[in-house]
Amino acid sequence: MNDIVLVIGDLGNGGTQRVFATLANFWAKQGRKVCVITQSGPETDFHRLEPEIQRFVFGNLADSNGVFTGMFSNIVRIFSLRRALRLANAEVAIAAVPPTAVLTVLAGIGLKTRIVVSERNDPARQSYGRYWDFLRRYLYPRAALVTANSLGALESLRAFVPADRLAHLPNPVVSAGNNDSGVPRRSVLLNVGRLQRQKGQDILIRAFAMIAAEFPEWRLAIAGRGKSEQSLRSLAKSCGIVERIDWLGESTEIWRHYAAASIFVLPSRHEGMPNALLEAMSAGLPAIVTRASPGPLELIEDEVNGLVVPVDDPAALANAMRTLISDAALRARQGKAARERIKGFDLDAVSERWAEVLGLAPTAREATTTLDHISAH
Repeated sequence: MNDIVLVIGDLGNGGTQRVFATLANFWAKQGRKVCVITQSGPETDFHRLEPEIQRFVFGNLADSNGVFTGMFSNIVRIFSLRRALRLANAEVAIAAVPPTAVLTVLAGIGLKTRIVVSERNDPARQSYGRYWDFLRRYLYPRAALVTANSLGALESLRAFVPADRLAHLPNPVVSAGNNDSGVPRRSVLLNVGRLQRQKGQDILIRAFAMIAAEFPEWRLAIAGRGKSEQSLRSLAKSCGIVERIDWLGESTEIWRHYAAASIFVLPSRHEGMPNALLEAMSAGLPAIVTRASPGPLELIEDEVNGLVVPVDDPAALANAMRTLISDAALRARQGKAARERIKGFDLDAVSERWAEVLGLAPTAREATTTLDHISAH
């Protein structure tokens, strides 16, 4: 019998995938029996799991074109997922991303496993289409618990989930350290995220084009892959700054880029609680974010540990970048404040909070650590 199951579509290079893989590996090292259920197989993985973690693939990745074909495909997925949940035989299963979470709630009906939904974005701002949005509102209240990684998302969920079934569980961050490696900060504005409209890299490119001539030594670095990559590259070319942008792709050494950059920019059109922002703050970077969603604003206080700008406003974003580029002392102050702000988001603290909310019994290792702590005091 497993202690916990994590259900997610894939382990590709996404923020939710990073959180689930990080927690699964950490819990396994703590001595918990962990199982991961995915829809796609290991060949699509970006994040790796510890070898002792059990894994099931419920498959059926065929396109769901048409209403009836889609319904049939999802029924097959539900039964495949139900079988995987039975085989995993865990006390609790955490499912992320609305379509997968909805299917998991349905698959778990009548099983002893408690189904917990992990909402990774703000449902008031992120739609998966009328069909999935309806099912999310109808089925989330039937889960044992619904968690969110930001207080703003939690507030949105109150519209259709009973308050006693809601819990705030933040993302853990594996600290980037204090940048004491001796590598100097470079004149780089860094963006990390999937290349898609939600993340607003098109606004970032337009904004950088407005100030590029003023600061010829500065470069823009964009880390990530996505369906918008070619259109973004074309935009950079039309703006005349294609030679000033470094396209980093998917990096397994993202901390190296945080350590070398001087400013982090996240011009998203909506967000949950972005891992990239937490990581950048951990690395001591001042951040520029939009006021699109509550999540980032729970971390960034304007002119204290970063700057906040309107959504879809290249001119305002350009002015914010100009402010930080022009003032190294301001960057240092805000970067230090950013690192201070996320104390308490470290992996140990956050995983303990998750275990507490999920009702997981302490492992032998955790119990020993607690006894040692008590004895020391």
